[in-house]
Amino acid sequence: MATNFPGPFQVRIFYTANSRQHVQRLDCDMDIEGDPGQSFIYWTPNNNGASPILTLEEAVDAWVALMQPAFKTTDEISRAELWKYADASNDAAYQSVYTLGVNGTSASPNVLNGEQIFTFRSSNGGSKRIHFFDGIQPWGATQAWPFSTTWAYNIGEYVVGGDGWFVARDNGRLFAPLNFLPGSNEHWFKDYYR
Repeated sequence: MATNFPGPFQVRIFYTANSRQHVQRLDCDMDIEGDPGQSFIYWTPNNNGASPILTLEEAVDAWVALMQPAFKTTDEISRAELWKYADASNDAAYQSVYTLGVNGTSASPNVLNGEQIFTFRSSNGGSKRIHFFDGIQPWGATQAWPFSTTWAYNIGEYVVGGDGWFVARDNGRLFAPLNFLPGSNEHWFKDYYR
């Protein structure tokens, strides 16, 4: 089996939920590459076929708007960083930052040590997981697509829709939502209780 690496680019979304900082890592590729240090408006990620193609700033804004209902109003999504990976490696070089400074929109309480995992199938046969930590989603049974939780459904629909700009580690485009798994994260559970 071939080894799959992150990238070729990765957007890292930094957010604080339940008073703990987390980083969401989203692999993508670029249609237009800016220069290191240039703002997100000079970068354009490839998408799933929508036209016009959004700048990276617009793409991140659209994604963060979908993240907000998953978090309490006191949780903050602070910034996004762009990193570029060397071919077939785990070595990444910082490219740019985009300050967000937005809060969640839910009045529901955080679920301590909660983790929500989304799984998707890629066009190259692999899969991709996207994680949310310490949000408002209660633990529950795995949901197959179409997801019954509204904010989760919106995430699934966006990722595989025309504006979706994500790739799996096999560099395939994401085309099919598989499962939404609302549960607990063992690392955070141990960190809190032990």
